[in-house]
Amino acid sequence: MVAVTERAKELLLQMKFAASINQSKLGFRVKPAADDRWSLVPDEPAESDEVVEHAGSTLLLIDADLSEALGNGEVDCIETTAGHIELVFTRGEDRDAGSPPLGV
Repeated sequence: MVAVTERAKELLLQMKFAASINQSKLGFRVKPAADDRWSLVPDEPAESDEVVEHAGSTLLLIDADLSEALGNGEVDCIETTAGHIELVFTRGEDRDAGSPPLGV
């Protein structure tokens, strides 16, 4: 199961409002993208999804197969050198080894 920090949940909620996604059941589906990055696509939860909610709203949808592959990773936020806040994902084994996170 993927852990999501409180600050990442707050950022995802802000992103949802900024994208004018007003339905509480819609969230962002995690999809693999190029260059070890992840994309977030608005979608409805499927029965087998891992669903992350916050403040009564669905935020993140992770397919069961992807969730298993990601293991005990974590979604968090970092501040870039330009001062922007970005979501990052760190796999459990990468956190233990001190490897840098993957961009979302």
